[in-house]
Amino acid sequence: MATAKTIKFVTWNINGLKQKKCKELYDADVVFLQETHIGQNNNCRLDVGDEWNFYYTQYTSSRKGSAILVRKTLDFKSISVEKDINGSYLVLKCKLGDQLYTLVSVYNHHADVKTLDTLTLYLQHMATGMLVIGGDFNTVLNPFIDKKTQSKPGKVTNNRSHDKLRGCVEKFMKSLQLVDVWRRMNPATREYTFNKNNIKSRLDYFFIPEECMWRIETCEINNLQRPDHQPLSLQVNNVAVISYKKDVEIHYIGQLLHHKRGFGIVEADLSLNENNKCVMNEIDLVTAIQSLQVSDTPRPDGIPVSFYKEVIQDLIPYLKVLYSRMLSDSFDFQKTHFCESVQNPHSDEQRFFNVDYLIIATILARRLEDHLESQYKGHKPKGLAAFGIAFKSPCPQVKWCYIKKALEEQKRFTEAKNNSASCQDFVIMENLLRNAEDFDSDGNTSAFSSEKCKKLCQGCPLTPVLMTLILKSISSNLFGHSEQHKILVFKQSVIVCVPTEDQDKVKASLMNRLNDLQRTDTVVQPKENEVENWDVEFEEGEETLVNSEEEDDESYFEQEECEESDHEEDDESEVENDLQEKGSTFHYRQTMYAVVTLKPSAEVVVVAKTWLTEDKQQSHWPPFKSPESITHAVIARCVPVTQGKLWEKVDVTVQGEFDTYDGAKKIQQLLRSQGVSKKKIPPSQQPGSSPLKRKKLQPGPSQSAVTSHIHPAAPSIQLGPKPNETDNIMKLLKEINSKVQKNSAMLGVLLKRVDQPGLSMLSKKFKPKLPLTSPEEVNRLEEELKDDTTMQNYVQHLRTLGGTGNKKIIRTIMQAVMTEDLAEAFSWKKGRQNKKAMSVLTLSRVIKEAALYRGIDHTDTEKEIMKWLRFVADRNNRKKLKDLRDFKDGNQTVTSGTAPDYICDSGASGSPLLYNLFDDV
Repeated sequence: MATAKTIKFVTWNINGLKQKKCKELYDADVVFLQETHIGQNNNCRLDVGDEWNFYYTQYTSSRKGSAILVRKTLDFKSISVEKDINGSYLVLKCKLGDQLYTLVSVYNHHADVKTLDTLTLYLQHMATGMLVIGGDFNTVLNPFIDKKTQSKPGKVTNNRSHDKLRGCVEKFMKSLQLVDVWRRMNPATREYTFNKNNIKSRLDYFFIPEECMWRIETCEINNLQRPDHQPLSLQVNNVAVISYKKDVEIHYIGQLLHHKRGFGIVEADLSLNENNKCVMNEIDLVTAIQSLQVSDTPRPDGIPVSFYKEVIQDLIPYLKVLYSRMLSDSFDFQKTHFCESVQNPHSDEQRFFNVDYLIIATILARRLEDHLESQYKGHKPKGLAAFGIAFKSPCPQVKWCYIKKALEEQKRFTEAKNNSASCQDFVIMENLLRNAEDFDSDGNTSAFSSEKCKKLCQGCPLTPVLMTLILKSISSNLFGHSEQHKILVFKQSVIVCVPTEDQDKVKASLMNRLNDLQRTDTVVQPKENEVENWDVEFEEGEETLVNSEEEDDESYFEQEECEESDHEEDDESEVENDLQEKGSTFHYRQTMYAVVTLKPSAEVVVVAKTWLTEDKQQSHWPPFKSPESITHAVIARCVPVTQGKLWEKVDVTVQGEFDTYDGAKKIQQLLRSQGVSKKKIPPSQQPGSSPLKRKKLQPGPSQSAVTSHIHPAAPSIQLGPKPNETDNIMKLLKEINSKVQKNSAMLGVLLKRVDQPGLSMLSKKFKPKLPLTSPEEVNRLEEELKDDTTMQNYVQHLRTLGGTGNKKIIRTIMQAVMTEDLAEAFSWKKGRQNKKAMSVLTLSRVIKEAALYRGIDHTDTEKEIMKWLRFVADRNNRKKLKDLRDFKDGNQTVTSGTAPDYICDSGASGSPLLYNLFDDV
């Protein structure tokens, strides 16, 4: 097959395959579909003919579902497929031509607030090649330009469901350094992918990493002149990247220091106090490294992202020392070539940077973004005129004086918040930005060549946030003195709202200032409407889920009663909470911390709400020894992963949920003083002093199923100057304690009925045909595993087996899966002596999924399986030798005194016999 130079992707919510035939796939090469509505026992109703490779999830016939289609005429090779059991996403790793891709089709249901967190964690550790994410995310990122209500053309309205998901999507983009491709290429255009009930919204997106934007040729919304969703297409350049320098073979930190010896850092420096004084903490470094993509992007120094991810723990002291020296005068950015970048031969706008530069720039960009807030002044007027401001070019050339002024204003803002760490960051910002060339395209010196300019390069993490910061600074300087104004900060744009009578003067002022700012054009887009009370205006019919604009709401209420109750508490709390402005979004106060009581110690602690399991019966706990590290992890609400491994879980009872850490801390102290902790644990075992004793065996599906229905929802406790608040809280906690005791008794009775805690009701009826003893049985099982239900049954069975630690868990699973005699016929990858490759079997995916439930990621699982298979022959030989000795000694452990069938019947003894024992090695 010929390798395609360009690949056309299409993402489309097809709303349940109602037409049964999907003829409008255009000339797409790869198609992402959402809302496929394929149940567990349903055959796929999508008639696409024989021209597609088709991968899809199964959930219910009325809700959710994702799929990916790849045209068979493409030079395509599938590597792995991961399916969400709830039908929300599908991940396909593959090769298209010679290029690696990780393709992700997402349907983010309006009631799902955790789906993207789970997907983020997986993609940070497992994505390879070019990451392409497409789907329906059920929210708008900028209500001013991504939404239009026909019945209220003069107002910008806010939808509560959108508001809830907007923060999730923005966090998802930040965690993987993703770009909203269509908006990047159309900074001021108003087009929509969804049209229903007089409401138009842009709900469907393609996201790709910032470093891959040079590959994008076009991104267009295809208007089919039909209601509901419209397809979104993406044209991708599939050419191979020419490496600037061959990747360097580096495996440990000493080699890196030698390669970077120009920095003047040696191994002895890593153990000094220099890195302890650094204002860059370990969490910032780890999250920045994890956000980078493992791909074929060339680096000036030849060191790929994969090396930094593999030895992330060893790199932390090095990066701390490096940053500390940057803050001092001892680091020469020019001589060390720290900011070195290479021009992409396929794009004039894209630059490729070294990974250590990207890590530092990512952290600084995030610190800037954390304080890049909207601002407003004056009482809410009846109407405001709105102007949208954005850069046309993704890599503008800007006068340094404007960047410096914006950074100085941000520095004063952070100083007012006593954030000394962020203030020190501004010291090195100028050195990290590339100086612009002072020549126009025709070779003439530019009109302002005497002034220093900086080139904001595409591919640098600082570029998007600096562009927004500059636009906000200019707007604030022009209109900050106005009695009534709003400056609203969004990704890639700023919205300025001023009184209607001032709009002509405002537009002229903006144009003059922006023309002086840079050599490329900016967009000043006046909105042809008034913004009336935009921050409290809700669309008619959208305060309940029934009439919300998301297209599957009717089927949402057709689900079972127990499923509806999962979201009932969240929906009510959102209606009751106050709407606030914060950062770049409109949103309700979200509870971010929880006060919990640990079992069985009864100690009261604060945890991040995201650490709780869905049934809120357990919480992840950080494996840190330092109390400061644990506290920092709670406050920062870190992802519960260290070195690619999930933190272990502890049993908890939730006492309350809060929107601030201080609020949660006050209630924790109150509960401790009131004697809620009836059984104090020694200081050495208290959270914050040393790691907790963690539960080794995770609960199986049957236990989760039982507890999810009987666990009382712990209501959020909102702090405020209310009378008798302490009495009310204590009364509430007594009621909760009473309910918990009753539910615990019920749970005990129910669990006694379950013979094996890890098995669900479905699994109890399932009888696995294990262990496998012959290649024929392996082939038979491979056929059975083509059925997704059977596969899930085997996963559930294997995940309940015993063992602690990676080695023992995998060993227990492998011993349950196949006999050691059969295992001798396999290696992980096909090797010598005609051994079969286990990695290509569907069975290996089952084992990896089962291990993942036990907290072992796929990489570690593969390593342990590889080791187990490598030494299986030795184990068999030792066993045979032991049986032989027992037989000679008359030991009755050898069956009936009869020689095992592998002992020669010649009666000979000595070396020939041993030779026969080991001739298969």
